[in-house]
Amino acid sequence: MVYQPVDVPTLTEILKDAGLDEDTAGFIATLDENTAAGLLSECSGELSALIGRPTTPLKEGLQAAIG
Repeated sequence: MVYQPVDVPTLTEILKDAGLDEDTAGFIATLDENTAAGLLSECSGELSALIGRPTTPLKEGLQAAIG
């Protein structure tokens, strides 16, 4: 299997073909694009303040979830 980047419209269609509805597919494709562009990497600390404890990095959370 080889990684092959695709644009948002193409990914949206791939996700729709996999059974997602138009809105969900578009949301996920746009989220993927924004993540790749680094637009979601800034941490303000607001979530930690809201929940009253430090947040858990995604990698650590996933490792804990799969045991």
